[in-house]
Amino acid sequence: MEVLFVVLLVVVLLIGQRIVFAKLSFKKFDYSCAFNVKEAMQGEEIRLVEKVTNRKLLPLPWLRSELTTSRWLEYAGTQSMVTGDTRFVNSFFSMGGKQRTTRSWKVKCLKRGVFPIEKCMLLTTDLAGMGSTSFAVKTDAELTVLPKPCELTEELTSAKKIGGDVVVRRHYLTDPFHTAGVREYAPGDPLNRVHWRATARQGQIMVHNDECTADQNLLLLMNMQSRKNDFSGVADEFCIEDCIRICAGYLDDTLRTGIPVRFGVNATLDGENGHLVTEEFAGREHVLDVLRMLARLPLKVGESCSDFLESSVRNLEASDIVLVTSFFTEEMFAFARERQAAGVRVKLVCAKALDESTLPEDLDILVLREVPA
Repeated sequence: MEVLFVVLLVVVLLIGQRIVFAKLSFKKFDYSCAFNVKEAMQGEEIRLVEKVTNRKLLPLPWLRSELTTSRWLEYAGTQSMVTGDTRFVNSFFSMGGKQRTTRSWKVKCLKRGVFPIEKCMLLTTDLAGMGSTSFAVKTDAELTVLPKPCELTEELTSAKKIGGDVVVRRHYLTDPFHTAGVREYAPGDPLNRVHWRATARQGQIMVHNDECTADQNLLLLMNMQSRKNDFSGVADEFCIEDCIRICAGYLDDTLRTGIPVRFGVNATLDGENGHLVTEEFAGREHVLDVLRMLARLPLKVGESCSDFLESSVRNLEASDIVLVTSFFTEEMFAFARERQAAGVRVKLVCAKALDESTLPEDLDILVLREVPA
């Protein structure tokens, strides 16, 4: 009889403590998580800070938080699971009564984008582990990861000598009205810059060596199509991400020169049909605004590149044009030649390796260097 009484007492205590923990675990309890910065650059390492406060006497012997976020945020030292584009991050706490705990995780930004903590689920149990109680926490933690600018002078090279020297100059916009002498002709130099008198004197083709001035403006264009038959989604996402990095590199380079720039792309921020063209701008804050726009840009084609060049940007004025793409068409070459004939300096930049024999000699074409395996 005494044994039965003890067993019943133990059962009652277990059930009682289970009811108490189920009702009170998340009473007088606070949880928050936030990134230590609002913005970061692709490749940077930041921190996510979790704060847990138990303001009651009842301890929490076992508490788990499960964060649902993007796979492109890599958490060091955590138990995480990746499914598709989603990463589930778990962390564990053991807290006494009237206790506060702060935990900081290192987070590496693997890709540009806007990444919120989509949801946070808290799970706790009682002293005997008889059952669990869950609680969903609302969080407004969000991180904007800006695209990492391409190093123009190191990562771009002439398509006509892919294995040779890098030909991109630090100041890639020049003024034809301010010359600094002559130099030897280089592949990609427009023929209208040939200095005929110096050519006859030297016995080889010489061109005007133009100085850089701030009295210019750049029209930076990007083709969202990775292939000619991309009409909605993007087939080669990695190539388009390289295009975005190249555009970020040119935007970053305008900060050194102070040159006004306008950006256009055959896509929209909401993923609908159409295109996006900014106003002309200059200065760090304006460049940051466009980098933020690039961070939010979905990989959706808004219109074909041919329509984009023919109608959307046809009437935009600029002294220099850079078109960043992952493939070339005859329409692009015709667009470049038409602008060159009007006195505009045009660069075509491709994010893929090209067959040199298929490229026209009269256009300035650059490609992204292949990184050795």
